[in-house]
Amino acid sequence: MYERFYDWANDIGAKIVNSTGEHGTELIKKIIFDIRGEQLPGKFLEKLMTRLAEYRTDRDLNLADIEIDPEIFGKTLWGNSFHYTKSAIIAGLLNAIASKPQIKRSGK
Repeated sequence: MYERFYDWANDIGAKIVNSTGEHGTELIKKIIFDIRGEQLPGKFLEKLMTRLAEYRTDRDLNLADIEIDPEIFGKTLWGNSFHYTKSAIIAGLLNAIASKPQIKRSGK
């Protein structure tokens, strides 16, 4: 189950980075900064979905194809399952940033 959340977050992160270029890293960081401090499952999901909905509806970002995994809402998150889910999502987003193609600068 947690692997699924990791894969979903990594896919979302990769779409954001690939669609928006250098700006994508900042967009993913905004998501991470919004959700990392949340200790309640409801607030965590609210902040995550609010940020994704914002990106999805912003025509300038061209991210309308971002899908929200319904399993995140179908599972009751409490205790360790919440923290594992949260960690899997944050790790997936961070790895999307880390695995983005590096732009080579001329002369370096």
